[in-house]
Amino acid sequence: MNAKEKELIEGLVDEFRNTLIIKFESTKALTMNAHGAESEFHVYASCVADYYCLDKNKMLHTGNRFSDVKTARQMLWWLCRTGESALPFSLSRLGIMSGGFNHATVIHGSRVIDNDILYDQPTRRDVKAIASLLGYDIEKFGMSYTTKTKEG
Repeated sequence: MNAKEKELIEGLVDEFRNTLIIKFESTKALTMNAHGAESEFHVYASCVADYYCLDKNKMLHTGNRFSDVKTARQMLWWLCRTGESALPFSLSRLGIMSGGFNHATVIHGSRVIDNDILYDQPTRRDVKAIASLLGYDIEKFGMSYTTKTKEG
């Protein structure tokens, strides 16, 4: 093997090594983002449970259908799906993390809060308070409300 062939092989090896490093770093970043989002979900769940004076584990359990627990869970789903407070989970994943609910239940629960926030002052007050605890404001956007990061 002559010097030119050896140099070419070393160049290919370096390029391959750099490609692997870049792929590893991007995979690591994705894993950390997913882990960070799961941590954020649990922060949201704890905040909602504390606001409603509920046990977080009871709130995130399919067998609990009491109206206060159901409302808290729906509030959690709304926050996890709306505006700038939205988390990067599929509806199915969000339902599973919330205790094993299916995607249709998550959609329905979010829509319940969407409708209630327009016409029910206590629900709007609760949404504003919980969003504020999480560092968000809510604002009217057309015929619905959305979350926005607090400024200042």
